[in-house]
Formats: sequence, C-alpha cells, structure tokens
Amino acid sequence: LFVNTAKKNKKKSSSAPDKDYGLAEPLIDTILPEELEIKKNCFLNKLKTVNLHQLNLDTRDQSGNQKWFQERKKRLTASKFGDICKMRQNTSCKRQVHAIIYKPQIKTKELTHGIEMESYGRKKFEDVSGLSVETC
Repeated sequence: LFVNTAKKNKKKSSSAPDKDYGLAEPLIDTILPEELEIKKNCFLNKLKTVNLHQLNLDTRDQSGNQKWFQERKKRLTASKFGDICKMRQNTSCKRQVHAIIYKPQIKTKELTHGIEMESYGRKKFEDVSGLSVETC
C-alpha cells in the first residue's frame, strides 16, 4: 500500500547571507562612540542631500529598478519599523540592525505573479472606475 515510506531529507536553506559572498559585513563588537557619531552624521547628511524629486523619477519602476532597491535599503520602511516595534527586551539590537540591513530580497511566486499582473489590474481598475492611473 505505502511503497515509499522513507522520509526525504530536505536541505535547509539559510536566509542569512553567505559568509563568503555578498555585502554582509561582520558584526563589529566594539566601536568607539566618537567613530559611531561621525559615521552616523555622515550617513544622515548623505540622506539629507538627496534630491527626492529626482530620486522619485529615477526609481519609478520600483521592483524592476536596482536603484530603488539600493535606496530602499538606506531607509526605514514600514515593515522594518514594524520589526523594530515588535522587538522584545532580550532581542539583540545589533543583530536586528544587521538583519534589516542585509536581509535578502524575497522572491515568491505570489510576488512574481503580482508584479506580472499589475498592469492588467491597473487597466481593469481604470475601466471600472473611469479614473486614470499613472504608473510609478
């Protein structure tokens, strides 16, 4: 009745970056407060000098645009903010920051389907509502 009852060993995949590949930097155990302050101010100043109107134009295709991904990594998105708000008292801040910065892009069949069907959905909405939708 049950010919093949042996369990298949599934290889566990890691969502963490490979230690030998990619942009993940090792967690720094100690950093001088002065050095941290300098790096923080430099990073914040770079964000302040960005021309937001030009950035909006340059990243219109969003998920199909590499610059959009690069710029998004520098900012606190709603989902990242949610992760921070849900942190427990014993959650490592250092590890949470590392997870936010180096989290790999999620690519599921549902997301791919949504991206592929977006133009169809936009057109259907325009037909039903009588409104014009500008792509961004």
